[in-house]
Amino acid sequence: NKHNRDTHDTKSIKNITGIAHFFLDHDLTSGFVHPYTLNFFNKLSADDFVLKFTSSSFNKNIGKMEYIRKGTMLSKDKLGKNIAYFRQWKLSEIDYKKVNGDILINVAPSNFSYYNYCPKAKPTNDKSIQSQIPILVEAMQSGYQSIQSMNKLDMRLGGTVVFIWEDSSTRKIYFQDLHSSWKDILLHAISIAKTFHVDPTIAIGDAGPYSPKYFADKNFNLDTKKIDDLFYKSEWFGAGFGYVPIEGNLIKSKSKNDSIYYSIKLKEL
Repeated sequence: NKHNRDTHDTKSIKNITGIAHFFLDHDLTSGFVHPYTLNFFNKLSADDFVLKFTSSSFNKNIGKMEYIRKGTMLSKDKLGKNIAYFRQWKLSEIDYKKVNGDILINVAPSNFSYYNYCPKAKPTNDKSIQSQIPILVEAMQSGYQSIQSMNKLDMRLGGTVVFIWEDSSTRKIYFQDLHSSWKDILLHAISIAKTFHVDPTIAIGDAGPYSPKYFADKNFNLDTKKIDDLFYKSEWFGAGFGYVPIEGNLIKSKSKNDSIYYSIKLKEL
């Protein structure tokens, strides 16, 4: 986060493809965890997923990350030390329905911003499930709206999610990152469900306009001023993680809806 970057006079991050996910008010390099984040974390069930980071022996800030179920955490695993929190919903918990070949999403005005709407989760008595998915979408009113109107991605609309699911035969946990519109996010979750016969988790680090991806330059150096400008220089915001490249350049391409796709060969440490 900005406080720790300023303390160490960090102006750039080297050998990184960019920021994949920003953490919700916690920082694995310092152990800082906001009380609200700890409260959210404590509401996760044993079957919910957390990110586990195992640092390398030569650099505590570089290592291997994986998603595990909260119930499999060891006594030495701690939020803010080697465990990161993500808000999450199963695909089956999203309030949508199929009508005449279209998909309708139940939306409501955003609880955490002053503009646009958010998709809703199905009503439940479980207080641990948050009623809004913190991805901003365009809508004219509350209620069920066509997914076709939620196809925009910019600094406010759409965002970054990670899909997580477990293979029932191998018990391995898989994940995919996606930065796109809510339409692409939901359709991809439905595709995963059909392909792997699972109820995938849609997990989100920070919320709404605070869930973009920032890419490094062609030399894999990231100017941290980009992060500071986004988070209005709040000292506790801006911690996150990215991926270490192994070869080649960032390859950029555009899709028909003007979404930008980047690819790079990565290595597993």
